[in-house]
Amino acid sequence: ELDEKCGASGLCVVAFVSQEEGVKKDTDEAVIAAVSRNMVEKPFKFVYVDPAAQRSFASAFEVTASDVPTVTVVSMRKNRFATYRKTFNADGVAEFLQDVLNSKQRTQMIQEIPKLVPGGEEPEVIEEVIVEEEFDLADIMNEEVEGEAGMSKEELQAKIEKEIEEEAAAAKEAEEEAKRKAEKKAKKKKKKKTTKKDASEL
Repeated sequence: ELDEKCGASGLCVVAFVSQEEGVKKDTDEAVIAAVSRNMVEKPFKFVYVDPAAQRSFASAFEVTASDVPTVTVVSMRKNRFATYRKTFNADGVAEFLQDVLNSKQRTQMIQEIPKLVPGGEEPEVIEEVIVEEEFDLADIMNEEVEGEAGMSKEELQAKIEKEIEEEAAAAKEAEEEAKRKAEKKAKKKKKKKTTKKDASEL
């Protein structure tokens, strides 16, 4: 298709536009259609290429699927090209093409004009690699230290005071529990002694 439309032309405008059906596709193609109408007397031939289906072709002109929409002007005779990198609209594209005609646009050499793959290339298969996360015990132990490092002086002081209060409360509770147990044991022992004395009196 490229040779058929651009083979005898001096300059070929390759419009890299996604071919997925939708409003975006229609809008992008409308921009190219408007530019081509305004440059009908210029030595340009226009052709649409989907970079997702023609990855090898697009990459030769430093274009990927994420770059769409854009255009690349290719000199079929001199093996040189220039790719548009600015905002995609009719005025911007038209100015770019005019700069190419006036030799104001910098171009790059390409060894050979690539061929389009009939029907498009097979979809690119991306293998998902699952990486198991390893936990370092040292990292886990350092989490608390790192957290304290991010505290202000006042926050750190408050944290220390709270910990001291909690430790004191725990110690007091333990002391009271031990005291209660001791009192309970003493009462039990006293009761047993009293019962024994009463029995001896009988």
